[in-house]
Amino acid sequence: RAESLDAALDQLGGLLKDIGAEQVVANDESPLSEVDLAARYEDSNWHVVGRSDGDLRAFCAVADAGVSGVSAALVETGSLVVESGPGKSRLSTLLPPVHVALVPESKLTTDLHTWTAARSGDIATNVTVISGPSKTADIEFTLTLGAHGPKRLVVILYRD
Repeated sequence: RAESLDAALDQLGGLLKDIGAEQVVANDESPLSEVDLAARYEDSNWHVVGRSDGDLRAFCAVADAGVSGVSAALVETGSLVVESGPGKSRLSTLLPPVHVALVPESKLTTDLHTWTAARSGDIATNVTVISGPSKTADIEFTLTLGAHGPKRLVVILYRD
């Protein structure tokens, strides 16, 4: 938890340093779109979806972390709702081994039904509900983390 967006961004910087993140991809969405990520985190090379040049897929394949905002945080299940769209790629949240979500308290909602009922406008082509790191046990009943997405999920909840 963080008391403000600035404190959340400080926590993000500490986390990226702790995991040795050199390549980081970020969705161009609130609150990330208001921050000069490359200037704030000089130790990392950043690719911002929709703003940075180069092949997004290739960058995500070697990225150490992906950073995003969320459309909602579901209190009932502790899940995050992440939507794709302009500046918001599924690759940035699913391909790097670590996904960091910055979640303002205003995005907290009771459950998926409450979030859906309160929405207006068209729904995104892709909506992902994330309840933790990717895991599977379908091969010889052995639990494997990171098989179909990030191996680690970090949520930074901040007061907005």
